[in-house]
Amino acid sequence: MPIRKKEIKFEQPSELLLLANRYFVLILFVLLAGVFALSYFFLLNPKLDDISQVREQDIETEERRVQNEKLLTRIRELEEEYLSIRSSRAQDLEKIKKILPEEPQIAELFVIADRLAARHLFTLTSINISDRGSAASTEPDRAEVGQDAPLKSLVVHLSLARPLDITGLPEQESPDIYQDFKDYVEDLQSNLRLMDIQTISFGELTSGSSIASFNLDLITYYR
Repeated sequence: MPIRKKEIKFEQPSELLLLANRYFVLILFVLLAGVFALSYFFLLNPKLDDISQVREQDIETEERRVQNEKLLTRIRELEEEYLSIRSSRAQDLEKIKKILPEEPQIAELFVIADRLAARHLFTLTSINISDRGSAASTEPDRAEVGQDAPLKSLVVHLSLARPLDITGLPEQESPDIYQDFKDYVEDLQSNLRLMDIQTISFGELTSGSSIASFNLDLITYYR
């Protein structure tokens, strides 16, 4: 009896397996790219954002530190300037004290004010002198250059008058009453040892006025 040979049949792989085998490298690359992309967006990117925020905070902190150092440096410079000015003003105060009288010398103030008024064709109609501490309507003392030894002061109120028409002057001299008053104030500043002008006021001139009036408030100082 003849022996029958068995035929071996190989099953053909499906088209899907063939396709997968053909593009295995490409599919693997796509899968790995997808894993990397998901890892980046869900794991790595938040970490990078945190690092970026920390870096920005570090930059802001460094900028604030630099600004604070500049501010401290400027404060030290201002402190040195203040101490220098304070020392200089104390020296100036001592120099001023040397040229100021020890007493108010009210009589001398009256004589100087009256004599200078006559020189500029004014009449000193009144002069009121009061201690600075009792003057209710004056400004804060601007001569106190040191709290340890402030200067003493007097408030002087001068009232001047002058006719608008002055006869007997040469024709070439056309009197300017306001310029003369300005010159009078400048002479006061030159003759008084230390003076601080506070206010200047003028009397109202009407059509029938024949007299011009001026008021002057000043402060003089003594030790």
